[in-house]
Amino acid sequence: MCQGIAKCILVLFNLIFLLAGGLMLAFGIVAKVKQELILTILSKIPGISKVPDAFDLGGIIQAGAIFMIILGGVVAVVGFFGCCGACCESKGLLIAYIVILVFVLCAEVALIIFAAVAPDTLKENIQKGMQKSMDKFREDITLFDNDTLKVPNDAVSLGWTFLQFGANCCGTYNYTDYRSWPHNVTYKGETRSAVVPISCCAKTRDINLETSNSFDDRTFSNLTECLKGNYAYINEKNCYDSIFDIIRQSLTIAIGIAAGIIGVEVFLIILAAVMCCQNSKE
Repeated sequence: MCQGIAKCILVLFNLIFLLAGGLMLAFGIVAKVKQELILTILSKIPGISKVPDAFDLGGIIQAGAIFMIILGGVVAVVGFFGCCGACCESKGLLIAYIVILVFVLCAEVALIIFAAVAPDTLKENIQKGMQKSMDKFREDITLFDNDTLKVPNDAVSLGWTFLQFGANCCGTYNYTDYRSWPHNVTYKGETRSAVVPISCCAKTRDINLETSNSFDDRTFSNLTECLKGNYAYINEKNCYDSIFDIIRQSLTIAIGIAAGIIGVEVFLIILAAVMCCQNSKE
């Protein structure tokens, strides 16, 4: 009786994993080799037409394709071991399933402990990673004569543009992080040298790049002085602190989600172990 319940629950959970992983894997592969098909499908979603031309939806899909393939593959493999191990009552597959889940669980717990006992070290490592990413920032926002803007096409530049625009921040540590930046922006048809990207410049109003691509000279406190490097007109807060503030505001939700994920993993490990023990006795 106990083994039957454990088997049913394991099969159900891992069928969900297998289906989710397969969908992510399929989406990633199709997005990589036939991006126009994904765009056609997305165009049927209500409200998608409101996304402005400044938001390069195709570029975002292409950039996320590899991530979806890797994540989908991992989730699908976990689901396969769990589902087949439970259905066939295979001790070998169940042990492999348990090992994978235990490894994932240990990594999660280790990260939580590390964050609790060495927050400064964690902060330093995260900032180093952010800095390496930021060093790949190559494109900036393009501002046109008709008061419209276009965001970058490549994934790294686009990510930092959205982060700095949305969180009103600049750089990993501060605006001087852009020392290795190419120092060129396009503003109203002319190329200007700049100390920081346009997204680092302080604004007088919020702009949602996902729903609007318009601006005017009053959008920024003083765009000309900002691009020259006048720190009085550059976003003062660094982006690490901005991200941390957002996480801290949602800390209760984040803890709840983490606890839920860990709880499900422990539960599945116990069920798989129960099935292994029952199979050994038989």
